[in-house]
Amino acid sequence: MQANPVEAALIPGVNGAGYLEDGAYFIERDHHSNVIAITDDQGGQLTNIAYTPYGEIDQANSWGKDIYSVKFDGYKLDYIGKDSLTGQVVSIY
Repeated sequence: MQANPVEAALIPGVNGAGYLEDGAYFIERDHHSNVIAITDDQGGQLTNIAYTPYGEIDQANSWGKDIYSVKFDGYKLDYIGKDSLTGQVVSIY
């Protein structure tokens, strides 16, 4: 799936990055249990998530709202660290 150039990179939802918003959502996973897409109850895709080989979110090829904390390999992304691409300190809970 190609990134939508208008919405490239994940953006936090109204409740913050990794937190669900009100409504019903469907989570699509690949064969490794990686969350790769989130759709709403009408079938509209809200989020597309791509990963690097070591599990970092590939921001250049991901787009939409970051409204689900479980990401790579089915694990919750809850760390304080440094973004390897920008060097910016990130905190996701």
